Amino acid sequence: MLTKSNYLELQKTFETIAENFKRHIFLYTDEVKVFLEMACSRIGYFRKLSPMTQMEMIYSMERKTYEKGHLLLKEGEIAGEMFIIQEGIIEVAVPYSSKIETPFILERLGSGAVINHRAFMLEDDADTDFRCLTTVSCFELPLKKLLQIREKKQDMKQAFIDVEFEQV
Repeated sequence: MLTKSNYLELQKTFETIAENFKRHIFLYTDEVKVFLEMACSRIGYFRKLSPMTQMEMIYSMERKTYEKGHLLLKEGEIAGEMFIIQEGIIEVAVPYSSKIETPFILERLGSGAVINHRAFMLEDDADTDFRCLTTVSCFELPLKKLLQIREKKQDMKQAFIDVEFEQV
């Protein structure tokens, strides 16, 4: 197995190795990669990205697990991440009123659902609560990582422009 330290050593020795890995990594297939590609393919701006940028976005995601009851995002909080649910159920809810404690459930999202794919690019605030109804495994893409991709990739810069334009 290629460890991170060995890979970094190879990078020092062979300057083009990172670029060669990037060019050929989209040929690699496994169930998780295919799942993420299928989920992301439902995002309009993702479909317009080059295969290299798509792969960079997918490989920048981090797998996270949240316990039942965890509040993924609270109404009014800034959306700083995009989430793709792998397993579990997220409940999307708003309060009925200040008199009724039980929230009104708008939707329940399961495997393959994408949360905040536009809102996090705009650093928009959440209109609803997103709470884990069950233990949830998901892939999370922090805005910070997407901004790093934007700095390197012209098509990602255009995706941001397109999303901002749609907002107007």
